[in-house]
Amino acid sequence: MLYRDPTHAERELIDLVERGAKTPSGRTAVHLHLSQLMPAHRPPQYLRIASRLFAPLESDAGVRVFSMSNGDVMIIGRDMPEDEIDRMIHRIKSLFSNDPLTWADPDDEDGFDPFVTWYAFEVDLEELRQVIRGLLADAEKKRRDQMKVTAQTQTLTSDRLGGLIEGLGKINIRHHLRRQPCVRVMDRKAVILFEEIYTSMADLRKAVAPDVDLFSSRWLFQDFSRSLDRVVLTGLPRAEMVQAQRRISLNLNLETVFTREYQILRQILGPKPVVLEVQLIDVFTNLPTYLKVRDQLRADGDAILIDSLTPDMLGTMDMSQLDPDFVKVQWVSDMATPGQRNTGGDLGDIVEALGGDRVILTRCDTELAITWGLTQGIYTFQGRFIDAILGTVSINTQPKLAGVSLRDFVRWRAAVDNATRQQCPDPAALDAVQEFASPPRRGRAARAPVTPAGTGGK
Repeated sequence: MLYRDPTHAERELIDLVERGAKTPSGRTAVHLHLSQLMPAHRPPQYLRIASRLFAPLESDAGVRVFSMSNGDVMIIGRDMPEDEIDRMIHRIKSLFSNDPLTWADPDDEDGFDPFVTWYAFEVDLEELRQVIRGLLADAEKKRRDQMKVTAQTQTLTSDRLGGLIEGLGKINIRHHLRRQPCVRVMDRKAVILFEEIYTSMADLRKAVAPDVDLFSSRWLFQDFSRSLDRVVLTGLPRAEMVQAQRRISLNLNLETVFTREYQILRQILGPKPVVLEVQLIDVFTNLPTYLKVRDQLRADGDAILIDSLTPDMLGTMDMSQLDPDFVKVQWVSDMATPGQRNTGGDLGDIVEALGGDRVILTRCDTELAITWGLTQGIYTFQGRFIDAILGTVSINTQPKLAGVSLRDFVRWRAAVDNATRQQCPDPAALDAVQEFASPPRRGRAARAPVTPAGTGGK
């Protein structure tokens, strides 16, 4: 378990409330009870997005946004734009719309909403103080519990950051890179559309920061990840599999596109198209940069992909306005459950708005994910089930792979470093299969696939 001080936000919040109590007129607090959501419906990335949605108000309206250690969000300010905050709350409710906490009827006579509580300093100050003291007490307990098991883990500080970045330059980054194919089902075959290259953060942390919580400071980690981007881009040209692939995708920060290292790699790759995969939270916080990068990539014949969409996010934004070349939606088994709230309809809306050739279903670990995705008009897939099919076909069709286990093949094929790939009896066979018979289509009839053109979706 990684350690960070869980009491920092609560203590800062108490200080702000006590200072505001001296001039309470017009001051308001809004408490989003995200900790009351069911655990399956509130993974950390959702909570981060929920708090970041209020970021524009911090500069434009002078409000403060606090992310509590239990996942709750508290917004504090004077003369806050209530209509705008209500609009943000509605978007966040949509993000968590599968949870019963968000199902309150706004037309109920009592007007009670368990998802959010509003406090006016002039009327509710004592109640607000009690709530915050309770949050601090819970955070203190969490801090004591974490200290018992993570006494040796250090938070990421600016002083430590320099040493970690220096350590990046001393390792062979290719040992910590992985790849995974993304395939498109068309006609009666599945064809590799591109190979995603990403960093194994678990392995990297063991190598450069075994005693540091890299995620204890989002902004310092952002600096670390930008340096990591440059190290990855510098090391990639020496990987044989990168030189051989028709198309690769890279997980990078948006700003990395403007670095010298990216431009050098882009020249080395020549006419082979590149797909840039960016996180949704990066798009939210850097929208002007996203639009600039998107247009530049397209001018160069490349593509941009928005990664890490989840079923709960599908109804919260209009992806057609962002106009990416691809989006990745993470598969969860609940998506195929009859009666699941919103998921099928919201996914269908994205497929309809962007086109089936631009939506990728990822984390497909079972055949159900593939067959269900096909019924939704999705034809591009990624995940361990695809890895297993590709491995099985390769072992059965490549003579020198006879007797190789599927587990070893998948491990060798996922490797980017040449040494691991050379462990395969026939390294060339790792990439010999570029297409295979597509999975059967089951359930209701699927929509006709869109034949990919160019980088897709343009």
